[in-house]
Amino acid sequence: MEADYPKSKSYPEALTHPTVGGIMVRSKSESMIAIALAENNIPFRYENLLSIDNITIAPDFTILHPITNKIYYWEHFGLLDNETYLENFAAKIKTYARSNIILGDNLIATFETSENPLSYNTISNIIEQYLI
Repeated sequence: MEADYPKSKSYPEALTHPTVGGIMVRSKSESMIAIALAENNIPFRYENLLSIDNITIAPDFTILHPITNKIYYWEHFGLLDNETYLENFAAKIKTYARSNIILGDNLIATFETSENPLSYNTISNIIEQYLI
């Protein structure tokens, strides 16, 4: 987690929410996820670049399971009530699948809309299910 790694340089002005270790993230929900991972001593990288079929993406969190050393990716989709965002979500899931990064296996996803925000309880339950 401390080592340097290739990070997304897209929209640095959107990195407005502080978390642990001076890491800045793009949303309150991502901040909650980062804090929960740190509280559970789960090593992660934020927006570590990943290349799949000549497409470079930046998963919100790249996580190393502290016991099994399995790599997980955690994407938070926070604008699902936006039609364009929803279309991009579907394309991103397909890109992951082409590289055997499968939703429900080594790809964790959380979702929210303006009326249904992500809760810390949901984050904790996901961490317990996948990473502890």
